[in-house]
Amino acid sequence: MRKKQYSRIVLIVMIALMVPVLLYTVFQFIQRNEEEELVRSIYDHQLESILFSVNQYCLDITQAMASEITSILAAYGHRRVDWGITLPIERFMQNRSPVTGVLIMGVMPDTVLVWRSTAPGENAFDRRSDLRKIRSAIEPIRAEMDKAARYARGGYVKPLIAHWPGTSEDPVSLLLFPALLGDAGSRRTGFYGLFVNDRQFVREIVARKFSEMETDAGSLVFAVRRQDDRSLVISPPEAEDISFEKQTYLWILPHLDLLVTLKGKTLEQMSAGRTRRNLFLLVLVDVILISGFYYLLGNISREMALAQMKTDFVANVSHELRTPLSLIHMYAETLEMGRVRTEERRKQYYRTIVSETTRLSRLINNILDFSKIEKRKKEFRKERIRLQPIVLSVLDMYKFHLRQVNAELTHNLDRSAPEVDADPDAVSQALVNLVDNAVKFSPREKRIHVSLKREGNDIHLSVQDRGIGIPGAEHDKVFEKFYRSGSSLVNTTQGSGLGLSVVRHVMDIHGGRILLKSKPEEGSTFTMVFPIASQGR
Repeated sequence: MRKKQYSRIVLIVMIALMVPVLLYTVFQFIQRNEEEELVRSIYDHQLESILFSVNQYCLDITQAMASEITSILAAYGHRRVDWGITLPIERFMQNRSPVTGVLIMGVMPDTVLVWRSTAPGENAFDRRSDLRKIRSAIEPIRAEMDKAARYARGGYVKPLIAHWPGTSEDPVSLLLFPALLGDAGSRRTGFYGLFVNDRQFVREIVARKFSEMETDAGSLVFAVRRQDDRSLVISPPEAEDISFEKQTYLWILPHLDLLVTLKGKTLEQMSAGRTRRNLFLLVLVDVILISGFYYLLGNISREMALAQMKTDFVANVSHELRTPLSLIHMYAETLEMGRVRTEERRKQYYRTIVSETTRLSRLINNILDFSKIEKRKKEFRKERIRLQPIVLSVLDMYKFHLRQVNAELTHNLDRSAPEVDADPDAVSQALVNLVDNAVKFSPREKRIHVSLKREGNDIHLSVQDRGIGIPGAEHDKVFEKFYRSGSSLVNTTQGSGLGLSVVRHVMDIHGGRILLKSKPEEGSTFTMVFPIASQGR
């Protein structure tokens, strides 16, 4: 019943301690997920801001170039045909290497097309094939051009992208801008276009902004990729092994994508690493806490069990002391008052007093010797002896007590057993403890047999009974101090719980061992094994 109470208390304490720990772990894990989501959200916004900054920079550069063309048109757009406009345009293109050509249409009476040239006059007014290409390029976006013209009259200028046929190795894009020239009464809308070399634009303008961003951020990797074949226009050397985390299209050249990621590990990898690390730390903390709780609860359980064993010990010892003291007091008082009439009766009373005094001395010696053994203060005086006389002396001393409890004692002692090095008093005390246990735990058939014989290089001193026996799982535990078996007879039988522990200590001191052979309801045999004394001594 007490064990169940202890188990219930331990379970309650464990639940009370473990539930907060587990809840804290779950809370930390959920909070970590929320923090990771917050970090990812902030990080995504930062990457989006970076890409937006690159796009805005490219748009500003393009609009600045468009403004220069607008200024040139404002100066030359009122003339019918003025080839002099090509000179400032060519000067403009000299300082703008990504721009390979300029198209002007609808502003002047004639379409003007200027290409970047290496020889004077080579590309002043191009061939009809170029005009066909222009018509073919702008035809799909006529509706958008009309809309852009209306927006321009309202003050909003938006560039249009026209597909320009070219080679995949050196692609060119046509950027069209609406142009408003003249005063309010004679204002007309036309278009001018910039032929932009994609690779040159990316390498000179986009890459320049990337370099500034890398210097500021310090840990970012950028790249530009074509959407059609997903080939990289510019990229770091290790781009093949990089998984970019954020991408958006380039506003000026929407068929190109801007890519960005962290150097080294991606945010996903860093997040996974933090997750594993945090989870490992949480599990480690939980293991430490659980181990600490387990150790604490184990100590509490042991302390409670020890306290209970001490309580049982005090109760059992009190009973053990009270019984012989009561008999001694009663018989001594009867003799003192002269109420015993016959000599035979008086001798019986004297023998009882001596027997109970012996029992009392044995119990006290067990307690005192165990205390000295625990403190390593017990002194043993070993000498070379034969065990047979000691065994006979103990059995003779115990004869009267055995007769009182109707116990039958037999023995088989080998007279030729060799000598051993032992303390006679310690051996006597150990044997008395074994015989006393054999009597106490044999409720039905009190038949005790003591044997002494040689086995190889050892002397075996055995005490056999036909009592209740001991389960195999408890063979080692019965030698522990204060241990009480779960048997109902053991729990109701008084005793200090130190007898077998003292026997084991005695055998350890003598370099021997104690053996137990027992089964429930079949009795027990305790054997003290002493090594034979060496002949050279």
